[in-house]
Parts: sequence; C-alpha cells; structure tokens
Amino acid sequence: MSDSVIAKFVLLGELEALSPLMVGTGSGDVIDAVVLRGYEGNLPFIPATALAGVLRHSLASKPRTTVERYFWGDTVGSDSGSQSHLAVSDLLPVVGVIPRIVVRDGIRIDSTTGIVADGAKFNFEVVEPGATFAVRLEATVRGWDGKEENASEFESILCRIKSLCEAEGFSLGAMTTRGFGRLKLKNARLFRYDFPADGAAWFAFLASATPQEENRRNFKVDQTTPTPSVFSISAKLAIKSSLIIGSAPDTPDAPDKSHLQSNGAPVLSGTSLRGAMRSRAERIAATLGGEQGVELLNEVFGWVDPDNGKKAVRSTPLKSRISIDESVIKNVVPAVQSRIRIDRFTGGVAHGALFDSMPLWNSGESEVSVKVRLGDFTPGADDWIAGLLLQLLKDLWNGDLPVGGEKSIGRGVLAGKSAEVSWCGRSVGIVQKGGETVIDPGGRDELNRLAAAFAGKMEGCR
Repeated sequence: MSDSVIAKFVLLGELEALSPLMVGTGSGDVIDAVVLRGYEGNLPFIPATALAGVLRHSLASKPRTTVERYFWGDTVGSDSGSQSHLAVSDLLPVVGVIPRIVVRDGIRIDSTTGIVADGAKFNFEVVEPGATFAVRLEATVRGWDGKEENASEFESILCRIKSLCEAEGFSLGAMTTRGFGRLKLKNARLFRYDFPADGAAWFAFLASATPQEENRRNFKVDQTTPTPSVFSISAKLAIKSSLIIGSAPDTPDAPDKSHLQSNGAPVLSGTSLRGAMRSRAERIAATLGGEQGVELLNEVFGWVDPDNGKKAVRSTPLKSRISIDESVIKNVVPAVQSRIRIDRFTGGVAHGALFDSMPLWNSGESEVSVKVRLGDFTPGADDWIAGLLLQLLKDLWNGDLPVGGEKSIGRGVLAGKSAEVSWCGRSVGIVQKGGETVIDPGGRDELNRLAAAFAGKMEGCR
C-alpha cells in the first residue's frame, strides 16, 4: 500500500497551570534547580518530550494494539518497529501572558532527629500558577494505516487525550506528588483534514496558524477506557493559633522569615504537608509494625536513596503513590512577631539573636484545604493504605499533627471542620459540630473497616 498522507488531525488548546510548575534544566550558578527557558524573550516553556511522555505513559495500553503502535510509536524491533504518528510541539506561553518565575527553598528533615538533615538545604525555581501554554498536537494517518477505521481510532485517542488533560489529577514535571505541575486543558479544538480534498485548507492553516471552522470536529466521549480508581480525602481545617511555612525575605526590610506565598496569597505547600504526614506515618508504622512496617511505607510514599548507595537496602527508586495538593489559606492575618534567643549560661539575650518572623494568625474563620489522593487504588489489597491515610487525617483533625515550622512554640496546629472521603463510588462525609465529630450514617463502619485493615497489615509485620 501507499504510505502517502491521507488525513491529518490537529488538536489545539491551552494548558493552564493550576499549581506551581517545575520543568527543570539542571542546576545554575546560584539556584540548585532552574526552570527550563528558551525561545523569544527566554521565557519558560514545557518541552514537547515532557507532554508526549505523560500522554503515552497514561494512555498507551500494554500490549499495544496495532493502531496504538502506529499512533505512539513502537521500538520492539527493526522489522516491526514504527515511528510515532503523533507530533507534539513545544508548549510556549500564550501571547500576552508572561509566566512569573519565583525561587522557593526546600529542606529534608531527618526522620530520627526531627531537624533539618546536614547539607539538605536547597532552592529551586518554579513557574507560578496561572501561567498558560499553547498546545498543538498533530496526528498523521497514512495510506498503509487504512483510512476510515484507523483514522477513526486516531480520533478516539485524541479525544482520550483531551479527557486526560481536563481531568483533576493531570500533571507533569517534577514533584507532581507534592502538589506541583497540576495542569488543565482549556479551549480544546479538534480539526480533521482529508487529502486531497482538504489540501488547500491545510496549506492555508499552515500559512496562517488559524484553522477553518468547516474542518472542526466534535469531541467524542470515550467509553472504552476505564477510569482509574482513586481513594481521596478532601478536608477543610482551621488554624488554631498561627502557622508558618518559612520563606526567605525578598527585600532588605522584610522580616527574617515570613510565610510562603504564591501569586501573593499564602499557601499550604504540598511539600510541607507531605513531609509532616510521612514523618507521622513512619512513627505509627514503627510502633505497630516495626522495621518491616516502616519499609512498607516506601511503597506508599516513595523512596530514593539519600546516601547515594552507601546504606541502601534497595537499588531502584520508587515513586510515591500518594499526591498532595498545594492550597491557598483563607481568612488569615499576617503579623510580625519579634523573638530573641536566651543564652542559657548568662540568662540574657544571646548576642545577635534578635530576629523576627511573620506567621499567619487565625482571624476567626481561617480555612486550610487538604486534598490527598491515592492513585490506582485496588479495593482489598490497598485498604490498609486507605486506613493509614484515615489515621493521618484523624491526627490532623484533632490537632495532634502540626505542620510547617516553629512547631515547638505551638504553631501549625490545625482543627477539623469538614471532610469527604471518597473511593470506588462511595463517599463518606465528616463534620465537626461543636465538640462532636459527626460521620455520615453508615459511613462509620466503612471507615473503621479500612482502619482495621491497616492495623491488621502492621500486625502481620511483627
């Protein structure tokens, strides 16, 4: 058969960053991880390889069908391999919207001592939420692909791509399990050009970059791909007193330490919350399941060797199955508090130890949102992980698991207001009414069953 082009599909749209985006290019002179930049104005952009890799990993089945091997490409061998028929362009910022880049600080806490590990202070650049990038995907149908049948399947895959990019959990880049890289597709349009009939329209599109409406297709709803099961917890909590997630001063007259902000609004970072949750999970697992129980958590929260193989008991890094969103903190007031450090020998102020910090204070109706998701949830096998997450929610809810910095002076303590626990089509609501925690009727037994599954898993580690 001829390998001439008989049809082309073009998917256009914009990807908006809903959370900080980190697509890095290695370390710089001052910054440990620098955002990838290029093109006109040296603006940040998303490389085509990043988007193509996420799409292929998420949507290509195993083993791939013949059409998928054409669409995504295949490297099974020189005789049966195939170059991808999908062309992805680099995602540049849309005209008129200049992405804002900021520097954030990061630390790694030693789980044994509870303080910053030696040499584990670093910084990195992120693109602030609100940045929007232009999307262009082009799929080519050739004569040896068939015409109607395979072209229709190509169109179905593009419809699945649209659905994936509009889904809540779609993300790419670094630290996606810590609240970074969440994106959402907007203004998606799909166009089809059949050759030779639409040859003139195609060349007109190439010349102007503006497709004609007569070539536009309606997106079809894909019913063949099952939606991955997710266990999720969405909670709203209040700040009991004050909260601070440290951020370095950006002006000479700024406080020595102030709360982290994103686009001018205070946020609860996914990195801070995830660190607190993992540390508490390790303590619970060590108490109930010993060393084997702690080892099991690596399969949940992920693992990478911090000592470069010197003390590692495993060799392959593990990606976290749990993702935690970054969220804006509402109804709080920042206020500067001056502090000193006392010399314990003299009882006076230590020399040079006057400093100030600017935490967030509860204005009476403060609200902190927490969203935790466990991906690829398998009922039965993963019930114990759900039970662990419920234990962590209970500790946050009761103020027993503070987050952020300066916890030793009472900061970071939260109190539950409401929550929704969802999995496999089920949903259980939890509300704090006065001094009583009220769980939806019929839901208490289900939550207790999941908690018991965690207790049983830890008992089996002994």
